[in-house]
Amino acid sequence: MPTSGANGRCRWTSRIFFDSVTRAHLAHYLPPDVLQEVADGGILHEGVARQGLPTSPAASNIGAAGFDETIVEWLSCQSTEIVYTRYADDLTFSWNGERNLAERIKRAVDTIAKANGFAVNKEKTRLQSAKAGRRVICGVSVGQNDIRPARKTRKKLRAAEHWWAKTWVVKAASAKLLGKPIPSKDSLAWKKLQGLREWCSLKTPRGFASAAT
Repeated sequence: MPTSGANGRCRWTSRIFFDSVTRAHLAHYLPPDVLQEVADGGILHEGVARQGLPTSPAASNIGAAGFDETIVEWLSCQSTEIVYTRYADDLTFSWNGERNLAERIKRAVDTIAKANGFAVNKEKTRLQSAKAGRRVICGVSVGQNDIRPARKTRKKLRAAEHWWAKTWVVKAASAKLLGKPIPSKDSLAWKKLQGLREWCSLKTPRGFASAAT
């Protein structure tokens, strides 16, 4: 994972997705018939990629392509190697070196975001340093040589497992007492628990070549 060995880490969460991604952001990449209103067979509602529409995540990533390209171009001109990653609207910049580089990145990102019709959420802007311990990126706790689910997520998983075990035992015991079939594990709660377990396993995607830390 590129951020594992970085001594400095800046994280910006910008309001660039869903209700901020307009037809103008997508016009360069998608044909006009796709950029119609949902009622007309398109992917927009009132001219934007509204949150809740199944096509909005993909549309938002496409709409941010120009933003990403400008960020990468700016980073290529810097003397310090900076790793840029984006997950949805969560922007992460990682580097080894001085902390004061964060202010320069912040100014550049703010300028580039405005030029692309987006806005940086300053309330969710923060700098994390490896010297202060583990850093949390998109719910993942990042150390010098490893990654793991953040403490908050692990606590959520333990609570879900405890709730399910308790509920399952009661339902199974009740069914057995009444001579009914044991409830199957196909409920929404079970599926959510399985999904949380899978997320916490932090498996490497297939075909992904892990970067050297």
